Amino acid sequence: TYDADNERDIGAPWYKPTRVLHLVSGGDYGWRHSTATFPEFRPDALPPVVNIGVGSPTEIEFGTRAKFPASWRRALFISDWAYGRILAVHMKPAGASYTGTSETFVSGRPLNVTDLAFGPDGAMYFVTGGRRTQSGLYRVSFVGPKEKEAEKSAEQLAETERCAELRKVRQRLEALHRPPKINEAKLNVEFIWPRLNHPDPCIRNAARVALEWQPFESWLGRFVGLAPVFGERPIVKTGTGTTYSTRALFLDDEAIRIPNAALLTVARIAESPLQREKRPLGDQVLTDPLSLNFFSGFFWVLRNPQQTRQENLFLLRIASVSLVRHPTADISQFSLVRGILEQIFPSADYALNHELVELLVFLKSPHVLAKTLPLMAKAGTSEELLRYLYCLRAVKDGWTPEARRAFLAALARAEAMQGAREYYRSLENIRAEFTASLSTTERLALRSLLEKKSATPPAVTAVARFVQEWKLADLEPHLDRVARGRDFAQGRGAFAAAQCVACHRVGSEGGVLGPDLTAIASRFGRRDVLIHILAPSLAIDDKFRQTMFVLKDGEAVTGTVESEDAEQVRVRQNLLSEETTTVRARDIRERRASDLSPMPEGLLNGLTLEQILDLLAFLEGGGSEKHAAFKR
Repeated sequence: TYDADNERDIGAPWYKPTRVLHLVSGGDYGWRHSTATFPEFRPDALPPVVNIGVGSPTEIEFGTRAKFPASWRRALFISDWAYGRILAVHMKPAGASYTGTSETFVSGRPLNVTDLAFGPDGAMYFVTGGRRTQSGLYRVSFVGPKEKEAEKSAEQLAETERCAELRKVRQRLEALHRPPKINEAKLNVEFIWPRLNHPDPCIRNAARVALEWQPFESWLGRFVGLAPVFGERPIVKTGTGTTYSTRALFLDDEAIRIPNAALLTVARIAESPLQREKRPLGDQVLTDPLSLNFFSGFFWVLRNPQQTRQENLFLLRIASVSLVRHPTADISQFSLVRGILEQIFPSADYALNHELVELLVFLKSPHVLAKTLPLMAKAGTSEELLRYLYCLRAVKDGWTPEARRAFLAALARAEAMQGAREYYRSLENIRAEFTASLSTTERLALRSLLEKKSATPPAVTAVARFVQEWKLADLEPHLDRVARGRDFAQGRGAFAAAQCVACHRVGSEGGVLGPDLTAIASRFGRRDVLIHILAPSLAIDDKFRQTMFVLKDGEAVTGTVESEDAEQVRVRQNLLSEETTTVRARDIRERRASDLSPMPEGLLNGLTLEQILDLLAFLEGGGSEKHAAFKR
């Protein structure tokens, strides 16, 4: 599949680009809402075949029936409506799945592709249009000599055969993603267990999911058999007085490595007999997946320099899932695990830090603040910076005046970076939450740093003089003049004067309240762009459509829903203002999507004809002065 992104999250650590995914049984590709989105490096998330980037997926089609050269017949063709292109994704077997590369096959300005197919003549046919723009039908055919299929080398044939066998293993495991038949579970586990530690991520994932389907009793004994491993070395006392072994665990110890996936399975099965009955496990008692000798012993592996990055991430994921699915009020019982995590934080690896900082904040580490502030100070990307800000906002204790100033300085730096709407909204929420945690004295001391930094350029407050109530008929005869002899500075000025800059981004400047217009020329022709400026309610992107609430007293409230719960809805009626209107849920008679765009009509009426033409050239060029229309 060609998976969509949420472009409003651009700049945030939870943003996922459009990507091609190989969908398999039990596959989790990390899609969640906002901050809950999985990063690709988690062991229970499957990687994409290839990341594409920002875009708007429409149709996909394999070139199997195309009368194209062989490499194109094996390609997956994917359509991107927003950026006016069809990409060819060239995939190759990689273990039990595939990896790939992409290249542009067809592009145009505009070329808003909505669908494609291969006809009986072997040519590609595709259609453009959408949002009430002019539609077109195109054909792409190959003209040239017939290409001879290249023969594979012996090494390539062997690799193809190896990958085919691995896919069979994965598919056999996927066939076990169902309740087992009577007396079948034991045989299933015999096949599943050795593959929990398979080097191929798709096979590991298929094995773990298959294990979750098997009755817990059918594989409990495999844990019991491992219990003596933790009784061979010096004894250490925990905070609760329990004793257990601190035996060093080694990378090549297969008996230790396999249960990582099994422990993750235990953590994920919230209602398993293990948690419900608190049954004995050998000479251990497993009360929940973290407060046990057996489980904690695995975390000594984190201090082993021979431990691989992936195995460390696996252990951290086990801890995270266990904490969230089996909560406890007594965080102190995890002091041992917390101490081990503190010893390896910070790491030179961002993925490990991504997981460690959240775990340590949750476990109320007294050292996480001091250890994270230097990471935040040297963070070079908005994603990394926001991750640390997001986690540290939840720290309640240990703040010093210097630490608060460092946090606010990092927050101001993040606000100056580029991101989309939800990125800036997250920063606003972090600022508000941090400010609310301060005492009056602290607020006075930090007053200069607490001042709100505007995430979006303000609207032009000066009222432009009225020039003319422009109609399409007035401007259409002059559209050919947009292509040459235009003035970049005047086009950029018109973008501000018409107040477009308050809501829309072009290139590196503008707001984030409305759609990004940088690539608008890839999906809309010049005439269509003009039509949508003159009549903004003609076709509204659903992501930016407002909601109308009709109240029982007859009043109507229209705007963007900022938040809601069972009791009330907060609505922002003016996108350029932070003020919201609270509507009580019990007062709402009807709720429906608004047919009116938040973008007002008449924005061009304060511009001259030449300014409008310069504005259209500015938009077509994506805010670049190098655009052909600005060359003299």
